[in-house]
Amino acid sequence: MLFNYVVLILGLVRSNMIREQFIQFWVEIQTFDEFLQLLIECDELPPTTIRSKSPTYKLMIIQFQQRLWGIFGISVIGWTAVNVSGMYAFHETYLRNVSYMIPYVLTFTFALVFCGLAFSIDQRLDQLIDYASHGAVNKFKGPVDEINIEKIKTMLQQLVGACESLNEMYSWPLLFVLWNIFGHLTCNLYLIILRITQRIKEHNELGTVICHSCWSFMFFLQLGLIHFLCNSISKKEYNLSEQWISYKVQITAADCFDVNLKTLVSTIGHLVTYLVILLQIPDSRISSTDS
Repeated sequence: MLFNYVVLILGLVRSNMIREQFIQFWVEIQTFDEFLQLLIECDELPPTTIRSKSPTYKLMIIQFQQRLWGIFGISVIGWTAVNVSGMYAFHETYLRNVSYMIPYVLTFTFALVFCGLAFSIDQRLDQLIDYASHGAVNKFKGPVDEINIEKIKTMLQQLVGACESLNEMYSWPLLFVLWNIFGHLTCNLYLIILRITQRIKEHNELGTVICHSCWSFMFFLQLGLIHFLCNSISKKEYNLSEQWISYKVQITAADCFDVNLKTLVSTIGHLVTYLVILLQIPDSRISSTDS
């Protein structure tokens, strides 16, 4: 709980310090959109690519809306389940339970803001890949239009700049957020295992197991969203950069480690290791119930 407050305060302080990076990020995104819109208006994109009437563009908009409303709906259902199960398990009033949840919801919102910005880059990378693959500019498939190559390089550099700005804004906050998620996830899973194995016996064991399971789900949701989006951006930028410019960007947590699927697998491995270690440590509550 205390560490979550620290992460929240650091996130609020950091938000007041990243205005210049956010402006730079937004300028890069707007420049890319204007450049892409200019190509569409100048009729330089083939009919099968990114047009407002093309199936590809409509599908992209539909997927964006589905993901947005899907994440919002899952978040509302998840936090409602946390609230209801918490009141049932610990016999708390609604206001008392909500007051306890507010810092965690704010930290979750902070993570969602990062995911939203990351998804805006990921979506534009899809647009650029679509333009590069259908615009007769693939250098492995015959003659190449030098003008199109320069356009792709310019648009890719804009997205690389946006990704660098995103990394500068959220590098340190991301480190603390991931540490916070890992710590709370370990504690909740540890308590679930103790109650399922009946090493700790309480009056409302089922309610506490359900409550800790809901909390674990929300932490897993944050962990998965952050790592999957960062991995998608890094992979797409690497594929484009390998073909058009000799430069790549990795989203990192304060340069301590890259945020991708490999890190997620490693995190799950460390989580299992910590749980095994914790289960070997004697607990005074366990000995008291056994006696």
